Amino acid sequence: MQKKEEGNAAFKAGRNEEAYTLYTEALAIDPNNVFTNSKLYFNRATVCSKVTVTQSIVVVMLPSGTNSPL
Repeated sequence: MQKKEEGNAAFKAGRNEEAYTLYTEALAIDPNNVFTNSKLYFNRATVCSKVTVTQSIVVVMLPSGTNSPL
């Protein structure tokens, strides 16, 4: 899964927003793949744990691809 690997590379390089986006994009590829998606959700949560509390709240609340709250 290329998006997951790209997300991992971005995370390791400290590019948290990019990693979050890549993991989100990877989730959309096969929404029914429970095994892979559980890893992607975990990775995305890990990204959120690395940013400040305020940033992680905004990231979790915003739907993918939007710039404003719901």
